[in-house]
Amino acid sequence: MDISIRDRVAASRVRVARLAGEFGREVVLMTAYEIVMVILGILGLLVAFGGLLVALLNFFDKRDSRRK
Repeated sequence: MDISIRDRVAASRVRVARLAGEFGREVVLMTAYEIVMVILGILGLLVAFGGLLVALLNFFDKRDSRRK
């Protein structure tokens, strides 16, 4: 029993539609571009907050070294 790729895609969309019905909202599949942009956005936030953390640690280190 060989199932074609088209039948598998159709079956997976039926499953997604069923999930949408269970939760009462529409599920929209994301394109590859949208997935990449979400990942890049998350990485950008991680870099920004990492830089803020390094700056804060550096500030507190300099403040403590001046008191000695």
